Amino acid sequence: MSHAHPELSPPPALPAGGLRILPLGGLGDIGRNMTVFEYAGRLLIIDCGVLFPEESQPGVDLILPDFRAIEDRLSQIDALVLTHGHEDHIGAVPYLLRLRPDIPVVASRLTLALVEAKLAEHRISPRSLQVREGGVEKFGPFECEFIAVNHSIPDALAVAVRTKAGQVLHTGDFKMDQLPLDGRITDLNTFARLGDAGVDLLLVDSTNAEVPGFVTSEREIEPVIDSVFSRASGRVIVACFASHVHRVQQIIDAAAEHGRKVALVGRSMLRNMAVAKDLGYLKVPDGIIVSSDDVIDMPDDEVVLICTGSQGEPMAVLSRIANRNHAIEVGEGDTVVLASSLIPGNENAVNHVINGLTKWGARVVHKGNALVHVSGHAAQGELTYLYNIVKPRHVLPVHGEWRHLRAQAQIAVRTGVPQENVLLAEDGVVVDLVDGHASITGYVPCGYVYVDGSSVGELTDADLKDRRILGDEGFVSVVIVVDLVGQKVVAGPDIHARGSAEDGEVFDDVVPLVRSAVEEALRRGVTDRYELSQIARRTLGSWVGKKLRRKPMIVPMVVEV
Repeated sequence: MSHAHPELSPPPALPAGGLRILPLGGLGDIGRNMTVFEYAGRLLIIDCGVLFPEESQPGVDLILPDFRAIEDRLSQIDALVLTHGHEDHIGAVPYLLRLRPDIPVVASRLTLALVEAKLAEHRISPRSLQVREGGVEKFGPFECEFIAVNHSIPDALAVAVRTKAGQVLHTGDFKMDQLPLDGRITDLNTFARLGDAGVDLLLVDSTNAEVPGFVTSEREIEPVIDSVFSRASGRVIVACFASHVHRVQQIIDAAAEHGRKVALVGRSMLRNMAVAKDLGYLKVPDGIIVSSDDVIDMPDDEVVLICTGSQGEPMAVLSRIANRNHAIEVGEGDTVVLASSLIPGNENAVNHVINGLTKWGARVVHKGNALVHVSGHAAQGELTYLYNIVKPRHVLPVHGEWRHLRAQAQIAVRTGVPQENVLLAEDGVVVDLVDGHASITGYVPCGYVYVDGSSVGELTDADLKDRRILGDEGFVSVVIVVDLVGQKVVAGPDIHARGSAEDGEVFDDVVPLVRSAVEEALRRGVTDRYELSQIARRTLGSWVGKKLRRKPMIVPMVVEV
């Protein structure tokens, strides 16, 4: 198998007639999916999503793909193709279109509507092309065929990309639910036809490559939801992804069956479900939807709330409810359902929300104690089936952390793909398909781009390290007034700490040490205030590390008189 090597050099020029594949996100993370295809000097992009921050990234709102590899080639992009409407596949589209607003955006009906609603908030009017399964479109030298796949959102597509270099199949996110709620199954006939024609490279969803067997059908959840409603004596609050139309439909159907009204809570939930309802993907009985303001005065046993926050996001509705920072409050008799999979890295945040809700007396139902969610990604049984009908010559596992990518690679080898034809890569690793052979040829810089409030890309990893230090270890300032001519300290050092459990008197012992170190430097002829401040910082830092066993951020200031 090929591996991502840190010593990889920049890729050579793409040989004539070759196809280059450059993942800018989605390999090594669950999120930030984006893949760039290059042929004959033209570019095609599949997906452009975001990654949501972890606890180790304080203050970060979103993480974008790194556009540096294509920012000077924007005019060469023939299309941006979106496989489905989840945020990890469409969330970064506004940030790409800020760089070139007229990039054609290609997607299915629901995906396009969700993207256009998002872009409207950014005041961007895209060039849109609606496609559907079975359709074939040409974008420059790229011919794309769109294939229906089943996922946890309607209208998901796989994409076959054909050039003279060969045929590449990108599965997008998919599973093989044989009894989907919308009746739209993964088109295995087309997969088999493409396999018979020859798939030179398969980019395949790896999220559930570690999970044996087959993913449970969405319909298996319905009896569990009905049981939750039957047992609930108070309000029912369901948290799920704002784009999970199927799950919202199941909750609305259960609410209607049990005589409850439904309120959608959260801006993204309201926006997405309005789009789904307008397009006919969400069937809503007349009179069942009420506003979140109305439910406050309604009897608890007549209310269902559907909100965001299933991943423990601190500003999402469910977290605010758990923290008593929302007009809606939970208590005894209320039931909260977390109807989503847990994204790796969010475990602590979700557990915090569960504990907060339980503290107020709510019963919390989640995937750990009930079948209230099934995955939208193919497990090992479905993936094995896929390999057997597609028969790819080469495989590039995508959409997963390293453990998922390696598990996917093992399935590929077990089904007969030669080990040397399975390419294990990470974001920024370049794969070239030349004369029917795919190989790793180089690496381009590809890091995290942080959205922090209104700033995009300005926050660095060093800034995040400082934030973590401030949060974990606190802040200490030291101010010293010096007479450079007289070579002496005339005032201070004054030491002040924030975020420290110790009171100010604990620093009394280090004051003479800092003063002595600075005066010694002055006597040696050191007159640069920056150098003097660093001497103070090192002296104080060494003492704090030994005495208090902490490593706070130390900010020294030397003032000259």
